[in-house]
Amino acid sequence: MTMVDIHVQFCANPSADSWRHALGIWLHRLAAHIDGRAYLRIDIGCTGAPLPPLEDITKAMEIGHRRTCELIATAARLQMIERVAARTNPQLWEGCP
Repeated sequence: MTMVDIHVQFCANPSADSWRHALGIWLHRLAAHIDGRAYLRIDIGCTGAPLPPLEDITKAMEIGHRRTCELIATAARLQMIERVAARTNPQLWEGCP
């Protein structure tokens, strides 16, 4: 049986491990300063088998991003509902953190 090891790492503010990497980080920060956008680096590695096609990786990232946004929006809505309920009926939240 062949072992396949896949790792995915997300880096928002990576530290440089070479001068080329440092230059790349500097250029990304310059671009972020110019266009006001943030950048995220995604490192994908696979040992024991070739990486899936870039189309498949891109599709998976898009689906994951969409799902993450949905989860964050749901958490924000639930927190808002809880705050309104706590203000409306504070005796239910007495003794709760």
